[in-house]
Amino acid sequence: MIRKWFDGLSLKNKIHLQIQPLLIALLSVTTFFIYQQVKSNIISSQTQRAEGVAMQVIDDANLLMVTGAISNSVDRQLMIKKIIEGQQLASLRLVRTNQVVRQFGPGLPEEHLDDPLVKQTIERSISAGKSIPHISIELVNGKPMLRAITPYITSHSFHGTDCLSCHHVAPASFNGASDLRIDLSENFRHLNSLLAWLIGGQVALQLFLFLVIGRIAALKNQQQQLELAERQLTALIEAIPD
Repeated sequence: MIRKWFDGLSLKNKIHLQIQPLLIALLSVTTFFIYQQVKSNIISSQTQRAEGVAMQVIDDANLLMVTGAISNSVDRQLMIKKIIEGQQLASLRLVRTNQVVRQFGPGLPEEHLDDPLVKQTIERSISAGKSIPHISIELVNGKPMLRAITPYITSHSFHGTDCLSCHHVAPASFNGASDLRIDLSENFRHLNSLLAWLIGGQVALQLFLFLVIGRIAALKNQQQQLELAERQLTALIEAIPD
């Protein structure tokens, strides 16, 4: 039945049925792959950026520590403010664990370890015996954000700084973590624009092929009609007696 139905279609529709579905599937898969690849590249590059910022945070904090300025809350706030502005972050916190609180006090409200996810990240790092950052994509007030939580482990030589010269804690313990967010709105706008261009290009190509196939089919039909007319004319001429 399907074969009979297909044979009854016009040449144009036969060509469309054989080409367009395959092309739609191929272009859709290609568009999806390109979209996912670009999205993955965005997240990967911003994750690397977040890792770099996390190292800057602890290095700047260590500098304040060795100079004695870390005890001044205004200097700590200024350090965070400068990093946020310089790195164009949506937010940044440097929180302290209980072992730092016991030695230096609770600190500023924004330095308190009051976020469950930050606590879980630090606890997971403690269990593993090494820093295991948490990276996730969140929606904050409708904006896509990359969130990076980086626990900091103490050592006698962390980027050249002896953490234990100031902190009276056990080696390989955790003093705190940075919790930062990077706004991905602009990146995702570019990504969505790319997706719109890809879909628009696919639609334009499908429409172009639709018109081209229609034109080719029309020319083919005209040729067949001319050939039929020629055969009929030839037969008519041959039928006329001499």
